Amino acid sequence: RSLSAGRHRLTRGLVVAEVALATTLLIGGGLLMRSYLSLARVDTGFDARDVLTFQITSPETTTPEEQRVRAELLVSALASAPGIDAAAYGRQLPLVQLQDSITLMTARNGVEQPVGEAPDIRMVSRDYVRTMGMRVLRGRGFLATDDTGRPPVMLINDALAARDFPRRDPIGTLVRMGTPPRATAFEIVGIVSSVRQRGLDRAPQPQAFIDFRQVAGDGWTPPPLFPVGAYYAVRATAGTTTTIDRIRTALAQVDPQARVDNVATMEQIVANSIVQPRLNAILLGFFAVVAAGLAAVGLYGTVSY
Repeated sequence: RSLSAGRHRLTRGLVVAEVALATTLLIGGGLLMRSYLSLARVDTGFDARDVLTFQITSPETTTPEEQRVRAELLVSALASAPGIDAAAYGRQLPLVQLQDSITLMTARNGVEQPVGEAPDIRMVSRDYVRTMGMRVLRGRGFLATDDTGRPPVMLINDALAARDFPRRDPIGTLVRMGTPPRATAFEIVGIVSSVRQRGLDRAPQPQAFIDFRQVAGDGWTPPPLFPVGAYYAVRATAGTTTTIDRIRTALAQVDPQARVDNVATMEQIVANSIVQPRLNAILLGFFAVVAAGLAAVGLYGTVSY
């Protein structure tokens, strides 16, 4: 009789432990799923819908200036193609883990000093902000007249504005990049929405945007588009297959030997940035369901016994 009672207590103890473990896994899986869903709904700072990205590869070796000219010709041809609303290029895209940090200098009380900690500098084409669906919060974006030979202008995001200009309006402020005599003064003309560049689970970092057309000359010179090549983006209402065909047609007009590479929608890039949290939530949820099923079977068996 004592042996039977001991076995009964052991069985009950195992069932209680199994139910407790299953409950813990279910709670953990639910919390992870809730965290993932919150991450998927976070404001990225741009509109990823209807945006297709790509790079191009060419057997020809070109200089940085030739790269820039070719990139400008390509986005101009793309912008005039049917079904494409806007086209742009840049050294980086949102959620692409590349960064160019450069200290900005400005005159305060007659003394030249850093604006703040070196922000992330985005070197982009004129229609980058519109193509990526970013919002111009104050001032203006880049214009067609902001070309080579015109006074250089700069856009900053609201994260940089809040950090380095907390008590004054940054619009109209002159900031300098580079070391004299090879320094270029840029006028801040607009504030744009902050993009979550390093990941959806990371706060937006301060960024500044400059137009590639305005960085040629005797002043500050940016790094070339290589080694990774320029990233291109088009906002298109046509389907993906049709848009890719039109991209190839436009590229053939600019560089017949080049080919389209690394094609992806911006929505895919956003989804890939949270693939690990999604996988964690799915795996823990699966094991939680299995554990709950085992606990239910064990409980049923004990009660039946």
